[in-house]
Amino acid sequence: MPDFNKTLRNYRKMQNMTQAELGKRVGVSSQVISNWERGYTTGISAEMITKLAEALNIGSAFLLGASKDFDGKGDYSDYFYDNDFQDRVKNIMEENNISYEKLLKKTGIPEEKLNSYLYSRKQPSIEDLIKMSGVLNVTIDYLLDNSQRKRLTENEELLLSSFSKCNSECQAYLIAKAGVLSVEGISAVAAVERCLDNEGKSLPSSGTEGDTKVG
Repeated sequence: MPDFNKTLRNYRKMQNMTQAELGKRVGVSSQVISNWERGYTTGISAEMITKLAEALNIGSAFLLGASKDFDGKGDYSDYFYDNDFQDRVKNIMEENNISYEKLLKKTGIPEEKLNSYLYSRKQPSIEDLIKMSGVLNVTIDYLLDNSQRKRLTENEELLLSSFSKCNSECQAYLIAKAGVLSVEGISAVAAVERCLDNEGKSLPSSGTEGDTKVG
């Protein structure tokens, strides 16, 4: 039963239930629930799976990891396919000594929504990802496991800030020249500043004849 123990634990917490409370609902002891959440799941009957799913307000197939349809109603448009997102966020929180309460307060994300991000597979909105990455002091790419770099350097932050101040033609020019800049060893930050100074003037060509005018 792939992910059964993690889904059981996460959705129990989402429902603000203790192991004893869940056990009482389905007719087993808290120790049995604890064992299931730790992966000791041999011999669970289909009837018990149904009881657990009903107590947690999710579908039986979803509890077993056999379906992405978490409520049995066929709608999983917000299902988040990053299986390790929750663990990644919690590890970053631990590394930075950030408590759940601090994350909740600093991000301003409603508690029910934050719980759905941390204890289920609801896909975070881009706005909430920005808030979470800011509080956790990591890039969104790192948060989503798209990069191993936790944060941008000071120069990279400066580059992005300066780049955003350019008009669209200036930005296109800088993108076209990026490879040349790295080969020539010219500071990208200095290039951006030069571009800003020259807005409204002629820019050097990106390898073709003639100048490009910035509007």
